[in-house]
This record gives sequence, C-alpha cells and structure tokens, in this order.
Amino acid sequence: MSEEKKAFIEQITRDGETALREAIGGRLSEIYSPSIWIRRHSPTMQDDMHPHTTFSAATVSIPIDSQKYLVIKNAWAETPIELLDYYFLSAAISGVPDGIKVETNPEFPQFGPIIQHPFSSLNFSTKAKYIRRITVYEFLEDGEKDEKVQYDTAIVFEREDDSVVCFRVEQSPATTGDLEILTHYPDIEKYLNNPDIEEYQTFRLRLDFS
Repeated sequence: MSEEKKAFIEQITRDGETALREAIGGRLSEIYSPSIWIRRHSPTMQDDMHPHTTFSAATVSIPIDSQKYLVIKNAWAETPIELLDYYFLSAAISGVPDGIKVETNPEFPQFGPIIQHPFSSLNFSTKAKYIRRITVYEFLEDGEKDEKVQYDTAIVFEREDDSVVCFRVEQSPATTGDLEILTHYPDIEKYLNNPDIEEYQTFRLRLDFS
C-alpha cells in the first residue's frame, strides 16, 4: 500500500474570508494598484469575434468605502522535497491601498488618506449597485512522489447586472505570480471550464448577498 502524500495547503484565512464578506453588497467599480499591465487580444474563431483586453497586477486594492480597501494579492511557496512551486491568493482589509503612497490632509482629516501618484487604476464601466456573490476556486496538484499542494487560485466577483470580474493566478510554467484580471466573460468561462485543468480545479467557497 502506498503512503499518503504529504499535503501542503494554502487557503485564504478566516480573516480573509471575513474581508471578502465585507465586500458582499458593496460596489466593485474600480481597483487601485502600484502598476497594471495591459494586453490587447485580437478576435479568434474560438472567441466571440470581438477584440478585448486583459489586465494583470502584482496586487489590487478594491475600495469598500472612503477609508477601507479589500486587498487581494499573491504569495509564493515551494514544497521542500519535490520543489513544487506555486502562487496562492490572500485577501485582507486595509485602511490604505496596498503598495501606494497616501497622505492625510490635516485640515480635512475626515476625508481620510488621499492616494498619491504614481499609481494605476482600473474603472469597470457598470451601473451595478452591489456585489451579489463571491466564489473562491482552488487548485490541486499532485507531485510525482511524496507531495501534493492545494491552494486558492481564483476569486470571482458576480454583480447584480450579471457582469463578472475574476482575479486569478495563471496556471503556466512561465507564471510570474501576478494577478490576471479578467472582465471578458468568454475568457472567464474558458478558464473556469477548461477541460485541461477541470480535474484539478474546483470551487471551494461561495459567499452570497443576503
């Protein structure tokens, strides 16, 4: 009988889940990051025949209110024997956007920290009033011998107008650990229903508006 492989599990913490719950019922209309990379995609026969754009960033901060942000970012880990390396997601509430300089005007402290340049922002064109669901997806990977890893790899935000925003780690040997930001629904569907990885990927946590 073969021995059970040692599992290395990296999931969003309970505090992180609480942070995600705070975003339920709020708006997802824009994000902030120290820098955002932009890629323009041409239409293909497998696509919906419309050009579209994807974005990536090392970390993203979603304003929940004027003095609170939901911060989503990656961390890197590696198993000690088989050297399985992977990036996993984390979520937290912060009083300031991650990696961006802020200053407070002493004459108007009620406005809280004011974001200072340089920074990047991405505005999602939508009239949606609230986030109705957040789903966390995890990825499972078996090593060849003694180890396996299980980690959170994507967070999908669904809004009341049926629009979707996905923050995910690309499963690729060349991945840099940056978050890929998908807003084009066919891209999100292609990723979540990818037959090449469906054996290894499943949703782990679903939070709904109530």
